Amino acid sequence: NENLNKLFIGPAGTITRLHFDCGDAHGWLGQVQGRKLFVCFPPADTEFLYQMESEVETSQSPIDPLHPDLAKYPLYARARPYVCILQPGEMIIMPRGWWHYAVSLDVSVTAMRNWYHASSNAQSLVKFVLKQMKKTKNNSD
Repeated sequence: NENLNKLFIGPAGTITRLHFDCGDAHGWLGQVQGRKLFVCFPPADTEFLYQMESEVETSQSPIDPLHPDLAKYPLYARARPYVCILQPGEMIIMPRGWWHYAVSLDVSVTAMRNWYHASSNAQSLVKFVLKQMKKTKNNSD
């Protein structure tokens, strides 16, 4: 499905808000050009990341991990970030439920693919497929 593949192209400073991938999917991101900084958090840190309830399709946080407002989000101080810089030709695996924030340090091209695996999130794949089928049906009516 084309919804599982993405290509991110942008100038230095392009930000992807702190989130975890929708549909409970795993993901990989491969850096094609430029460098990209990733700040990642394990699923156990969700309670410290102030998940935005207003988001229907995705799971996002209002926190900027590079400039957190601890007065507004005091529990964030308990979160355990993992930080890396992806260089061209490198890849990062993002297991389901892992929060991640990204910022391009240079003009950047990143290829991404979400996937499902029978032993870890097959039920989520079924939900994803059913949701896509419903969207397709609604668009054809």
